[in-house]
Amino acid sequence: MVRARRRIATLVLVAALAGCAEPTPDPDIPSVDMSAMEGPVRTLIEAVTRNLEGARDSAAWGGLGRVYHAHDLYRPALACYDKAMQLEPGNFQWSYLAAHAISEYDKSAADSYFGKARALAPTDHVLLVAHGNLLAQLNRHDAATRAFRTALEANGKSSFARVGLARISHQAACRRQKALG
Repeated sequence: MVRARRRIATLVLVAALAGCAEPTPDPDIPSVDMSAMEGPVRTLIEAVTRNLEGARDSAAWGGLGRVYHAHDLYRPALACYDKAMQLEPGNFQWSYLAAHAISEYDKSAADSYFGKARALAPTDHVLLVAHGNLLAQLNRHDAATRAFRTALEANGKSSFARVGLARISHQAACRRQKALG
């Protein structure tokens, strides 16, 4: 009986001490140097990171990714979007946002992320226009034209798709004129 009481007392003590312990941060959560950031930005990142420590779903990872992304922290944002994609592979927004983040420093890699997003949402005109713009930057004019045309098929009122097509057409005319001398 005394032994049972000691075990119970030990378990209660361990449980109480465990509740007092600081939670260890998840090693997957990308950390950033916040020493030069303004106070409100630092506070926001800390709050969203705390939220992520309590919730392990794609929305929480994507939320931290969006905060990093909004503050031009593209690599940590990409890490968060990648984790969100692992947790919710059928949601195109994570590959779409990852494509935008990585396009800031590796446009070729962004094409792959846009491809993943398009496989999940082949008629999303905003996605198609963004991919078309990236393809145009990569001088893949035929692929960009197809993306803009597909965006117009999805939404005939997409002025951004029309502008993209006009830009491609103008650039082609300039290249032809330059080739003629």
